[in-house]
Amino acid sequence: MTAFDPAERTAFLQAWVQVWNERPDPVQKSLRFYTENASFIDMTLKHHYRGHNQLLEKLQPYYDAIPDWTIEGRGILVAPDHAVVQWTWSGTVNADLPTLTIRFPGRHFAIPGVTIFNFADNGLISCQTEYWNGVDMLQQLGISAD
Repeated sequence: MTAFDPAERTAFLQAWVQVWNERPDPVQKSLRFYTENASFIDMTLKHHYRGHNQLLEKLQPYYDAIPDWTIEGRGILVAPDHAVVQWTWSGTVNADLPTLTIRFPGRHFAIPGVTIFNFADNGLISCQTEYWNGVDMLQQLGISAD
């Protein structure tokens, strides 16, 4: 087991935030932060992906639809086996979003969210659970929540 160092864990998560802003291929680059069989759970969309192949297969279409996306870290809390990152995800939709049948070309969004991380003994992410407001995103893309 790797000894817990709060500064090291914080730096790891700052690098995780930053990798999503790297071009090209941020999804591929992000895999280095995850165990081979890591879980990615999106509570808003009710999706659960497991392992590098599914992470790449399921997340890459979002990057393809929103190629200018950025993640801005807003705060990080760390503990030996867990951490929380507060962030803002923003971008301009240029193609169909994988989970929606409505088109939003050229529409910009910026939504806050929180990710809870669990870590394996080697310090890599073993589970990532995300929470964000889907209604807020849809309203910013032009769909009324009436």
